[in-house]
Amino acid sequence: MREYFGTLPSGEKIYKYAISSGNASAEYINYGAIMTSLKLCGQEIVLGFDSLEPYITNPDNIGITVGRVANRIENGRLIIDGKEYNLTKNQNGHCLHGGSGFGHKIWSVTNHSQDSITFSYVSPDGEDGFPARLESSVTFIIDRDSLIIDFKAIPDGKTPICLTNHAYFNLDGICGDIKAHGLRVWSDKYTEVDSSLIPTGNQLPVDGTRFDLRDGKIIGDGLKEGSYDHNLVLAPSKTEKFIGKSLGLAAELWNSDYLLSVYTDQPGLQIYTANTMLGTHKLRGGYLPMKHCAVCLETQTEPNAAAYGIGIYGKGEEYTHTVVYQLRRR
Repeated sequence: MREYFGTLPSGEKIYKYAISSGNASAEYINYGAIMTSLKLCGQEIVLGFDSLEPYITNPDNIGITVGRVANRIENGRLIIDGKEYNLTKNQNGHCLHGGSGFGHKIWSVTNHSQDSITFSYVSPDGEDGFPARLESSVTFIIDRDSLIIDFKAIPDGKTPICLTNHAYFNLDGICGDIKAHGLRVWSDKYTEVDSSLIPTGNQLPVDGTRFDLRDGKIIGDGLKEGSYDHNLVLAPSKTEKFIGKSLGLAAELWNSDYLLSVYTDQPGLQIYTANTMLGTHKLRGGYLPMKHCAVCLETQTEPNAAAYGIGIYGKGEEYTHTVVYQLRRR
């Protein structure tokens, strides 16, 4: 299903697309390949807006497809084969989520069926300062109680790639806080960051810290020691197959009624507890955003890895990334 969603200041029309399977459904717009709604087991579990206008500014990146590189690159500076590239600096002098990023671009719909949709976007050489032309796509598949997100990208020269989705989860289905939610992450180490959230280069043991989520922790208890906007290095002990791929169980999020499991083939998980979400645009249902009203579970490579030559792909080399969000009643 496709329906008109709004018009950009440039005059281009944006459309909303729906997919469904059984008691599960999701909605997307071709602006930013944004997920505006996700209902699993009949329960709405992500934040979203009812109109286009808030997504145009969208300072919290609600629901966007993130690229070229998720998370932060220090000082917006890259060196590849001895050549320096200066990227868009959009947060405290650093490049966050690709600068202006993929979440503010118009994507093409290349496939749309009852239970899946594929968006594609071609990022030109030099966009936001990144080298090489990049052909990218993201496919969303609804499969009963699961949402499968499958990213692909191919450059025509060396460039960093790290795509992800920036959904904000609240299993209560409303914009209350998520302090009573529980969170478990299969991780023995976390990425230490400085005051501007740039990695120091250290991976520290989670033992004795608020990042020790191996046995599960109530999010509100962890928040007493400080907010979360950190990467955890994954060490999953269980795998399951989705679309022919073996994915590790990275994390579980739960409330009194539901359990959300996150499976991925990526090495890291960024936990972000909506620490600065104080927007003026009302969310779906008429709720104003509030601090700690949701949690992001972004599968990715380590923040700032591209500055150290990690996650650089060469001409014709395919980047892939799959993540699954699976909801079940408790």
